[in-house]
Amino acid sequence: MARRRFHSKNKALTLRRVGLLALGALLLAGVVWGIAALVREKDSFGAVAELPFGRDAVYAFTGKGFYYIQGENLVYHDLEDSDKAKTMKLGATDVVMRASSAQTALYSGSNVQILGVSETIDAGGAVLAMRCGATHTAVMRQDASGAVAVLVYDEAGAFIDMIDQGRELLLDCGLRETSTGDVLWTLMLDSSGSVPVNTITTYTYEVDGGGTPRASMSGVITVQGQLVERVVFTQKSIFIAGTSHLIRCDAGVSGEAYRLLTYGYRLADYSTAGANPLFVYAAREEEGTASRVKLYGAAEGDIALATAREVYLPEGTLSFFAAGGKLYAVTRDALYAFGAAGEALASYPLGFACTGAEKLDEKRVLVTTEGASRLISLK
Repeated sequence: MARRRFHSKNKALTLRRVGLLALGALLLAGVVWGIAALVREKDSFGAVAELPFGRDAVYAFTGKGFYYIQGENLVYHDLEDSDKAKTMKLGATDVVMRASSAQTALYSGSNVQILGVSETIDAGGAVLAMRCGATHTAVMRQDASGAVAVLVYDEAGAFIDMIDQGRELLLDCGLRETSTGDVLWTLMLDSSGSVPVNTITTYTYEVDGGGTPRASMSGVITVQGQLVERVVFTQKSIFIAGTSHLIRCDAGVSGEAYRLLTYGYRLADYSTAGANPLFVYAAREEEGTASRVKLYGAAEGDIALATAREVYLPEGTLSFFAAGGKLYAVTRDALYAFGAAGEALASYPLGFACTGAEKLDEKRVLVTTEGASRLISLK
């Protein structure tokens, strides 16, 4: 007699239940992992802090905090110590502020106020620009005759030097902080000949053994056949961004090391904190926010090892900048990071609706929302 095989319905049901439970466990694990990944993704770009001023406020960043105008007052907000907050009454509210790691100054019309100095400085003409160093403030002003000059003041507000434009046109100036003192640079243009001639001159302001400040011309660089638009200093190099080339010169030496062709593009931003300085160029025909950029990782030697890398920015990019040797792009709801070679590294949800962004230094970015400002500290 043939044996009949019996199948347990309960056993089949049990196996089915085990399968469902296992599937559920996997799904739950996936959800937990996804949430954890999302949290890591949100936090991985750095920290976000609310700032006490709105997106339209006039402000200056010192590296440790912000000075900003609130009504008729100048307010200081320290990022680490709230006890250092202070408020000062302003004589005028239509002011421009500039700051360095050690000094902050304001100007309006012909008046200059260095914070910590009781007296207001009369520059003797309309102030066109101002730069702050470690112990000096450089003021570029135009007098009633139309002549432009750079006036240099020390940290006590004392006038110590003046650089006249002469027959050339004074276009720009800057102060670089070094371990031995401030270095002032000026950019002048001579357009009287058949080709434009740009002259970049550096002046060193050091304090001698007796405590007396000494000013001396320390270098002269000449660039012909194009217009110089920006000058970038590193410890080893002076990079000159012209209308057709990016030129590298050795710091302290007036000779040119090499040049890279950048015709049709303009220098939009740069970072000096990576393995090599990173320069971000945008097409000149693109006004406002660019849709694509070129990256140059410029070597600080005698030979140009840089290769231009083209990067297409994410759709809806509001702002882009270079920081920490990387390229960043900001959209309404995300922050995108690219390597120096143009490779996409990551994208991070912001968690708020962004309306704009401005790089403050190599690690910090000010972003704005509707009516508010936030500080992102990049990792």
